[in-house]
Amino acid sequence: MRELESPPTLGPLTAGEQGDAVRWERPRPRLGVAVVAAVLTFLVIGLPTDIVPNPVFGREVPVRPWEPGVCLQRACSPGSGSASSAAVPR
Repeated sequence: MRELESPPTLGPLTAGEQGDAVRWERPRPRLGVAVVAAVLTFLVIGLPTDIVPNPVFGREVPVRPWEPGVCLQRACSPGSGSASSAAVPR
């Protein structure tokens, strides 16, 4: 049977930690990745549906008050997903 390996450390051990102790650090929030992904998703959804006004796409029915909020909510999901899977800088 294979022996289980200990999880990798995300930072150096301090002087007080010895043996098999592993210090886990919380990864830095990837706010920039989340914001960029959310803005791009908002534009990809909002431009063709004409929630974001533009000269290329038109709309027969005016934008209802709740539609920008739904578009923003839909954009936050890929933003948070891409931020949680972004690589940790070393």
